[in-house]
Amino acid sequence: MTNYYNELASHPDDARVVGWESRLAQLVRFEAVRTLIQPNETVLDLGAGLGDFARYLTQSRLGCHYSGIEARQEFVARALQKSPPVMLKCSDAFADTATEEADVVAVVGALVDGRPLTDRTSRFTRLRQMIQASVRRARRLAVFVIARQDRLETHPTLALDPALGGIELTEIPWILDPAANYAVISDLLPNDYLLVVAAPPHPLPPIPTGAAIRATALAHPGARELPPDARVRFHLAIGEAQMAAQLLEEVEASPTFSPDAAWHLLKARLALSLDS
Repeated sequence: MTNYYNELASHPDDARVVGWESRLAQLVRFEAVRTLIQPNETVLDLGAGLGDFARYLTQSRLGCHYSGIEARQEFVARALQKSPPVMLKCSDAFADTATEEADVVAVVGALVDGRPLTDRTSRFTRLRQMIQASVRRARRLAVFVIARQDRLETHPTLALDPALGGIELTEIPWILDPAANYAVISDLLPNDYLLVVAAPPHPLPPIPTGAAIRATALAHPGARELPPDARVRFHLAIGEAQMAAQLLEEVEASPTFSPDAAWHLLKARLALSLDS
């Protein structure tokens, strides 16, 4: 397990360091949380990784107050080396003794504790402990972007990732307090659920659709910095082949576009997807 995390920490792509399949998928998850934060609120990011969510919020000009907790020292060290640096607290984000609170508690794909999640009973027990610990620290909302357990178990590579833990819809009522006011959005990304839990006496806020969240994330400054093929690959990966084809045509219509071998492979992959 240590070697696994060490290999991730050395990857040049920050999104891959913390296990995301792509930078755009990471930004969509960040936007799902950002859209529920109100100006000037405090935000606590549990399992903050490299603190990339802090940068996303800064670029969004929301004016909120961010703090992050990350258990892996190598991630905290890398976050401090970035420009501008992100100050993270190195600690167990889900410990029962943790007391730091915030208006919005964000848990973006961090429901893991470094041990292989092979036993279903222990997986549920740990999942319940982590989610309940997060909800207790939220003054208004706790927002989770969690992998779908059924997708993890059947995916050829995700199933082998020892750092991933997911959830099933039928487990949520057993995990949360019976009186909890919550909503689940299942159309954000194919492999994820968005779980929003309101802290009493606050009501659940309006929650955009997955399509609306993706559109806003793709217009974010962090997304506009990415090369064109990243957008094509993202839409292809989430099953939006027609959108991927439209973007591909727009890129190729540019007079400055110069395709390389990777672009030709992407076109071939897209053609296979459209034909299937």
